[in-house]
Amino acid sequence: MAINVLAKKNLASVYTNQGRFEQAVALYQEILKDTPFDAVVFKSLGQICLKIGNTEQAREFLTITLQRNPEDEQARKLLEAVDALTEAAAVK
Repeated sequence: MAINVLAKKNLASVYTNQGRFEQAVALYQEILKDTPFDAVVFKSLGQICLKIGNTEQAREFLTITLQRNPEDEQARKLLEAVDALTEAAAVK
């Protein structure tokens, strides 16, 4: 992995931790141009979308994560959380 990509991942993580989600998403999307099959990046995007309430986009990113890495239990649990939130919203 190029140092530039690693630095961008670290910065995107900092942005996420600071609640600067738009900047984090933009940086993760930039990273995907260099590493389009990076399951960790897709999972990070899914987590951000879940945090901001965009369950549809979160589901899409987490599904891609599991396609790339079917053994990722954290992504599976996050996807279950998305499904639970979607079902709860449908009941209201």
